[in-house]
Amino acid sequence: MSERYKRYFVNLLLIFVIFSIGFSFGKHSEKNSNKANYNDSNKQLSENSFLKLYYMHAMFRCVTCNSIEEKAKQLTDAEFSRELADKRMIWEDINFSENKVLAEKFNVVSSCVVVAVVNNGEIKSFERLDEVWTLLEKTEEFNSYLREAIKRGLSKL
Repeated sequence: MSERYKRYFVNLLLIFVIFSIGFSFGKHSEKNSNKANYNDSNKQLSENSFLKLYYMHAMFRCVTCNSIEEKAKQLTDAEFSRELADKRMIWEDINFSENKVLAEKFNVVSSCVVVAVVNNGEIKSFERLDEVWTLLEKTEEFNSYLREAIKRGLSKL
Protein backbone atom coordinates (compact mmCIF):
# COMPACT_ATOMS: atom_id res chain seq x y z
CA MET A 1 0.00 0.00 0.00
CA SER A 2 1.43 3.37 -0.91
CA GLU A 3 2.17 6.05 1.65
CA ARG A 4 -0.59 8.21 0.19
CA TYR A 5 -3.25 5.54 0.77
CA LYS A 6 -1.98 4.85 4.28
CA ARG A 7 -2.26 8.53 5.15
CA TYR A 8 -5.75 8.68 3.61
CA PHE A 9 -6.82 5.61 5.60
CA VAL A 10 -5.40 7.01 8.87
CA ASN A 11 -7.18 10.34 8.30
CA LEU A 12 -10.42 8.53 7.59
CA LEU A 13 -10.09 6.55 10.83
CA LEU A 14 -9.35 9.73 12.78
CA ILE A 15 -12.45 11.40 11.38
CA PHE A 16 -14.52 8.36 12.35
CA VAL A 17 -13.13 8.34 15.90
CA ILE A 18 -13.68 12.08 16.36
CA PHE A 19 -17.22 11.81 15.02
CA SER A 20 -17.98 8.84 17.29
CA ILE A 21 -16.65 10.61 20.37
CA GLY A 22 -18.64 13.73 19.52
CA PHE A 23 -21.79 11.69 19.05
CA SER A 24 -21.22 9.92 22.36
CA PHE A 25 -20.69 13.19 24.25
CA GLY A 26 -23.74 14.70 22.60
CA LYS A 27 -25.91 11.78 23.61
CA HIS A 28 -24.45 11.86 27.12
CA SER A 29 -25.20 15.60 27.42
CA GLU A 30 -28.76 15.01 26.31
CA LYS A 31 -29.18 12.32 28.97
CA ASN A 32 -27.84 14.64 31.66
CA SER A 33 -30.25 17.40 30.65
CA ASN A 34 -33.11 14.92 31.07
CA LYS A 35 -31.75 13.53 34.33
CA ALA A 36 -33.70 15.90 36.56
CA ASN A 37 -36.98 14.83 34.96
CA TYR A 38 -36.03 11.19 35.30
CA ASN A 39 -35.15 11.55 38.98
CA ASP A 40 -38.40 13.41 39.64
CA SER A 41 -40.42 10.55 38.12
CA ASN A 42 -38.48 8.05 40.25
CA LYS A 43 -39.42 9.98 43.38
CA GLN A 44 -43.08 9.60 42.46
CA LEU A 45 -42.59 5.87 41.95
CA SER A 46 -40.43 5.30 45.02
CA GLU A 47 -43.36 3.91 46.98
CA ASN A 48 -44.21 1.46 44.21
CA SER A 49 -42.57 -1.33 42.31
CA PHE A 50 -41.81 -1.06 38.62
CA LEU A 51 -39.86 -2.93 35.98
CA LYS A 52 -36.72 -1.33 34.63
CA LEU A 53 -35.40 -2.45 31.25
CA TYR A 54 -31.77 -1.55 30.84
CA TYR A 55 -30.03 -1.70 27.52
CA MET A 56 -26.40 -1.98 28.64
CA HIS A 57 -23.86 -0.97 25.99
CA ALA A 58 -20.25 0.09 25.58
CA MET A 59 -19.21 3.59 24.56
CA PHE A 60 -18.70 2.54 20.94
CA ARG A 61 -21.47 0.42 19.49
CA CYS A 62 -21.24 -1.86 16.51
CA VAL A 63 -24.04 -2.48 14.03
CA THR A 64 -25.09 -5.59 15.98
CA CYS A 65 -25.28 -3.65 19.27
CA ASN A 66 -27.47 -1.01 17.65
CA SER A 67 -29.68 -3.73 16.13
CA ILE A 68 -30.16 -5.40 19.52
CA GLU A 69 -31.27 -2.11 21.05
CA GLU A 70 -33.55 -1.28 18.12
CA LYS A 71 -35.28 -4.68 18.09
CA ALA A 72 -35.70 -4.73 21.87
CA LYS A 73 -37.10 -1.20 21.88
CA GLN A 74 -39.50 -2.03 19.02
CA LEU A 75 -40.87 -5.03 20.90
CA THR A 76 -41.33 -3.14 24.17
CA ASP A 77 -42.97 -0.17 22.44
CA ALA A 78 -45.33 -2.43 20.48
CA GLU A 79 -46.28 -4.99 23.11
CA PHE A 80 -45.83 -3.17 26.41
CA SER A 81 -46.93 0.37 25.53
CA ARG A 82 -49.47 0.46 28.37
CA GLU A 83 -46.85 -0.51 30.95
CA LEU A 84 -44.45 2.10 29.56
CA ALA A 85 -47.15 4.78 29.55
CA ASP A 86 -48.21 4.19 33.15
CA LYS A 87 -44.57 3.92 34.32
CA ARG A 88 -44.88 0.30 35.50
CA MET A 89 -42.06 -0.30 33.05
CA ILE A 90 -39.20 2.09 32.22
CA TRP A 91 -36.63 1.76 29.42
CA GLU A 92 -33.14 3.16 29.88
CA ASP A 93 -29.95 2.75 27.91
CA ILE A 94 -26.78 2.76 29.99
CA ASN A 95 -23.14 2.94 28.95
CA PHE A 96 -21.77 0.21 31.21
CA SER A 97 -18.21 1.53 30.95
CA GLU A 98 -19.40 4.81 32.52
CA ASN A 99 -21.79 3.28 35.06
CA LYS A 100 -19.48 0.86 36.87
CA VAL A 101 -21.93 0.32 39.74
CA LEU A 102 -24.64 -1.17 37.52
CA ALA A 103 -22.10 -3.00 35.37
CA GLU A 104 -20.76 -4.75 38.47
CA LYS A 105 -24.20 -5.36 39.95
CA PHE A 106 -25.39 -7.03 36.74
CA ASN A 107 -21.96 -8.53 35.94
CA VAL A 108 -22.04 -6.95 32.47
CA VAL A 109 -19.06 -7.31 30.16
CA SER A 110 -20.76 -6.78 26.80
CA SER A 111 -23.95 -5.27 25.44
CA CYS A 112 -27.11 -6.90 26.74
CA VAL A 113 -30.61 -6.27 28.01
CA VAL A 114 -31.29 -6.46 31.75
CA VAL A 115 -34.80 -6.79 33.17
CA ALA A 116 -34.83 -5.51 36.76
CA VAL A 117 -37.58 -5.36 39.37
CA VAL A 118 -37.31 -2.12 41.35
CA ASN A 119 -39.07 -1.51 44.65
CA ASN A 120 -38.74 1.74 46.60
CA GLY A 121 -35.83 2.76 44.38
CA GLU A 122 -33.87 -0.46 45.05
CA ILE A 123 -33.24 -3.26 42.56
CA LYS A 124 -34.81 -6.35 44.14
CA SER A 125 -34.10 -8.86 41.37
CA PHE A 126 -32.83 -8.88 37.81
CA GLU A 127 -32.35 -11.11 34.80
CA ARG A 128 -29.52 -10.43 32.33
CA LEU A 129 -30.50 -11.41 28.79
CA ASP A 130 -27.22 -12.40 27.16
CA GLU A 131 -28.88 -14.50 24.46
CA VAL A 132 -29.97 -11.38 22.57
CA TRP A 133 -26.68 -11.74 20.68
CA THR A 134 -27.28 -15.26 19.43
CA LEU A 135 -30.99 -14.72 18.76
CA LEU A 136 -30.71 -11.42 16.91
CA GLU A 137 -31.14 -12.96 13.46
CA LYS A 138 -34.02 -15.16 14.67
CA THR A 139 -36.66 -12.49 15.14
CA GLU A 140 -39.41 -14.69 16.58
CA GLU A 141 -37.05 -16.34 19.08
CA PHE A 142 -35.51 -12.99 20.00
CA ASN A 143 -38.94 -11.47 20.61
CA SER A 144 -40.14 -14.49 22.57
CA TYR A 145 -36.99 -14.49 24.73
CA LEU A 146 -37.39 -10.80 25.57
CA ARG A 147 -41.18 -10.95 25.93
CA GLU A 148 -41.06 -13.86 28.40
CA ALA A 149 -38.36 -12.18 30.51
CA ILE A 150 -40.46 -9.01 30.67
CA LYS A 151 -43.56 -10.99 31.64
CA ARG A 152 -41.60 -12.78 34.39
CA GLY A 153 -40.45 -9.42 35.68
CA LEU A 154 -43.91 -7.87 35.56
CA SER A 155 -45.35 -10.85 37.44
CA LYS A 156 -43.07 -9.96 40.38
CA LEU A 157 -44.60 -6.50 40.78
